[in-house]
Amino acid sequence: MWGFFYYVICNNMLYTKTSNIIKNNRVDIGEIFTDLDNCSIKGSWEFWEDYDSAKEKVFQFLEKYKNYEVCCIDNVEGTDIRITNKNLYKFFIDYYKKTNKKVILKSNSLNIEYDDNVIYYPCFGFMGGTKYYEITPRKFNNKILFLNRVERWHRTFLYHHFEKKNILKYMDYSINAEDSSLTPFKSIEIDEVEMKNIMDILPNYFSNFLSLITETHFFYGDERDNVIFFTEKIDKVFAVGQPFIIVSVPYYLFYLKKLGFKTFDKWWDESYDLILDNQKRLEKICDIVEEICSLSINELENIYKEMIPILIHNQKLAKFIGNLSTEFIDYTFDDVVLKIKNEFDEWEFKGD
Repeated sequence: MWGFFYYVICNNMLYTKTSNIIKNNRVDIGEIFTDLDNCSIKGSWEFWEDYDSAKEKVFQFLEKYKNYEVCCIDNVEGTDIRITNKNLYKFFIDYYKKTNKKVILKSNSLNIEYDDNVIYYPCFGFMGGTKYYEITPRKFNNKILFLNRVERWHRTFLYHHFEKKNILKYMDYSINAEDSSLTPFKSIEIDEVEMKNIMDILPNYFSNFLSLITETHFFYGDERDNVIFFTEKIDKVFAVGQPFIIVSVPYYLFYLKKLGFKTFDKWWDESYDLILDNQKRLEKICDIVEEICSLSINELENIYKEMIPILIHNQKLAKFIGNLSTEFIDYTFDDVVLKIKNEFDEWEFKGD
């Protein structure tokens, strides 16, 4: 209906690239692009840096869409935009003051509570997006899959700890895989990951017992970093049927369990999820990893067999949540919990 279009406003500074701007009878200002230094950037903080100019351009742009609600959807990241893009959030407030209408904001953040100036819904952007695989007893070549594409402090800390303990040999791992100029560097991943293949599955998921998932955010108490959101990393382990340990901010497992996912406290201590002290949380995770590495491959294969009912349950639940189409349908977190409680058991999942 809309096809490919290119709107030019304010001296070629503001436009949309595709018909993605119209979503469920709403105009998504997260799909607005701006030319900056001969580059096209989407919803970036650079555009909003000159707030008065940006505000004027966006209000002028929205004149074309007076009959639409305004939304801002980011189904990739999970951030608190009050911190990461203060001027964009300021625009939401000014839009409400001018129109008496609230912007509908959707991102993958689960533990952020926004003010009454916006209407916020989590959108679980990665959940259910991976090809799903049959879960049966497996033979493993190694013990832990430990993937780290982008440099982050907690990932580097773990790498050096495992190196010191001489247990990297029990892992298929990458470290700083995105940038070969960094030290340490090792990659078992493809050189560049585009969004179209971010959900691709490495064969190492099937040849290792467990994934040690180092999520984007880790630091509790840091208002920029203290955000819980589920990335493609967790959906991949659901898809392939692999147990996991999460390196993230506290209460990540708590939110998974609140949705109905099952975890692995029968086999190791998951109290690390409740530890607020960042260093102590890492140390607890290291203890668990060392314990798992001390087990034989045969022992891990037997444990995996015991876990299969849990892994199948998690796979089905992730697909159920993905099928809710939360990017387009307005569900609060509690709404999703209620949908799962009322409908999940009877929902039929036949796999991909």
